[in-house]
Amino acid sequence: MEATGAAHIVSGHGHVTTMTRARADTYDYLRDQSAFAYLEQFEALAGRNAQTAFQQMGWE
Repeated sequence: MEATGAAHIVSGHGHVTTMTRARADTYDYLRDQSAFAYLEQFEALAGRNAQTAFQQMGWE
């Protein structure tokens, strides 16, 4: 998404945000998910989300 040069993005979750905030939130989420425990589906998705992201990073 960053390569598009968009100033703002609309994610699948949450509100419209800047690319800088989205990048920070994604990095923070993958590094330490506990800060995001307030999210509605956190328990169901947190472990799976991180595992999938790290698997995809390893294959690139």
